[in-house]
Amino acid sequence: MFKIAGSNSLLTCDIANGIVLFAGVDKTCRVWELENERMIHHLVGHTGTVNCVRLFAESKAVITGSSDRTLKVWDISRNTYKQTVSFYYASSPNCIDVGSDWLTAISGHADGYLQCWDTISGRSLGGMAKLHEGGITSVQFHPQIENQILTHGMDFSLKIVDITKWAVLQTFGSPELKVSYPRAPASFSPDGKYVGCGSSFGNIFVWKTVGGSLQSVCKGHKDSVRGFGWGTAATKEGSHEVVSVDKHGVMILW
Repeated sequence: MFKIAGSNSLLTCDIANGIVLFAGVDKTCRVWELENERMIHHLVGHTGTVNCVRLFAESKAVITGSSDRTLKVWDISRNTYKQTVSFYYASSPNCIDVGSDWLTAISGHADGYLQCWDTISGRSLGGMAKLHEGGITSVQFHPQIENQILTHGMDFSLKIVDITKWAVLQTFGSPELKVSYPRAPASFSPDGKYVGCGSSFGNIFVWKTVGGSLQSVCKGHKDSVRGFGWGTAATKEGSHEVVSVDKHGVMILW
């Protein structure tokens, strides 16, 4: 159990390689060791709510995105953390992800802009305006194809984008899919063959990435889905396990 002192209201978290990140309205990010439940860093530097966090590969660095319209990269590999680079964009980031090469980050913004960054220099590597009407709620690198990004938006759609051509390759949607949460998650399955997300009405949607057909709709939550993720491997039957959490903390394993 992790106990956060003070009035911090958590908005986002990430976990990998025995490291856990928590961040929220107190404008900071806390870094904990999972094994001994000890906080090892308290990252201070943003002037607005921290909306999104992500660990780099091997958990030696962290990227944070804030309502102060900046994204910051922090080196946590030593006893004393160091902020290494800061990026600025005119609209607040709702979501971020980092490529497996550590050198590239992607951010989705409240104005619907998708932005790619060089994490060493802070230089923009390009972007795509008005990708989602109402804002982007989630971004994720394809688990096997580094130039493809999955996005989710307030316009009730998911898209796969090629960030080398800045072109939409596939769009997913359903008349039943409604989204009202600005950080509503969506993600690829571990093999990249499916994408999925939750809705404001508690349903879970899964589509095939090739062709874009709706594979299944799972009904079980009674309120908005705030967390969604896949198991790390397929089951013996070739299907995948999915976990979802709603706004009341109810978790369902599908």
